[in-house]
Amino acid sequence: MKGNILQQLAEVKDYFVELFSSREQKLPGLIEMIDNAQLAWKMAVDQLNYCDKDMLDYVIFDIHAKERRFMTLLMQARKQGVAAWSGGESHEKFSPRKEA
Repeated sequence: MKGNILQQLAEVKDYFVELFSSREQKLPGLIEMIDNAQLAWKMAVDQLNYCDKDMLDYVIFDIHAKERRFMTLLMQARKQGVAAWSGGESHEKFSPRKEA
């Protein structure tokens, strides 16, 4: 009986180890998060074409929030040294705007 319980506990442990290890593999990388944030920002801007005056404040707030997320992810990538170009060149015109 004791061996059966230990066997079942080992199976449950293996199940959870497999479940959590597969979750870690599914997490998006920084580049994918930046791409998703940029797409969400563009979609929010496109909503301006379809909103009425009652929804205008919400859509503008949504655009600003998604733009901020995109810019924050770009700054995080820059701090980590991730770039869309090769070499040690500095491309200041492509950097996110700086806070005042």
